[in-house]
Amino acid sequence: MKRTVYTKTLPLLSFFFFVITSCADQYKGEEQKTNNKKTANETQKDQADLFAKKDIDTAQYNKILKALANNDSTGRWPAKAPYP
Repeated sequence: MKRTVYTKTLPLLSFFFFVITSCADQYKGEEQKTNNKKTANETQKDQADLFAKKDIDTAQYNKILKALANNDSTGRWPAKAPYP
């Protein structure tokens, strides 16, 4: 009785394993095509741009936080913290 269960499930599991592993290899070639080599100066400039301090609109920031908190009136949310 157990032998028939294995003969039915083993091909099915093998098929799913094959499909899952073959789909994962599909995107590997695209990553290699789009991978451009940059110089050290370009990467440093890109990182500096990412971490550059930008001014924010505090009124808009407070409005968004209040909307995210669903206009909570208990005062517990949003938590009081310095502006990013």
